[in-house]
Amino acid sequence: MPYEDAKKYRFNPFDITKVWPHKDYPLIELGKLVLNRNPKNFFAEVEQSAFSPGNTVPGIEFSPDKMLQDRIFAYADADRYKLGVNYTDIPVNKPLTSGSNNYYQDCLMKTTVNSNSDVNYEPNSLEGPVESIFTKRTQYSVSGEVDNNEYENHSVMIMITFKLENFTE
Repeated sequence: MPYEDAKKYRFNPFDITKVWPHKDYPLIELGKLVLNRNPKNFFAEVEQSAFSPGNTVPGIEFSPDKMLQDRIFAYADADRYKLGVNYTDIPVNKPLTSGSNNYYQDCLMKTTVNSNSDVNYEPNSLEGPVESIFTKRTQYSVSGEVDNNEYENHSVMIMITFKLENFTE
């Protein structure tokens, strides 16, 4: 849903209790997740795995959904607590192509040797890391009033309509 459509949609599309009607915005198939083997080492491949909705690729942006915003922060924070600050260096959490792409150096529980002694901050004058143009996010405006309001129970009809339209045999 384009952000401009979200501003004038008939209900708040970022309310997690609502489901967008598929006739207005059909589902888009992104691909398949194929689980084709059991883990060889359950602890190393399952117990130490860390997933976060904050890990995205260029072109995928976050919506202003408040639950998603909380999870973007909380998942990585929980992973740091559970697995340690360098959880991105654990083999199951590294990208397959080039390892973890960060500039961490000499920190608690560092699991790898520093690859070099270059600077790890930006801005710098030593041709070190620079901010990527791909990390720029789309700006959107936020407006409204903050208040305690009575609960509007119109979501029941939205869910009934959704089920009737999408789950009939």
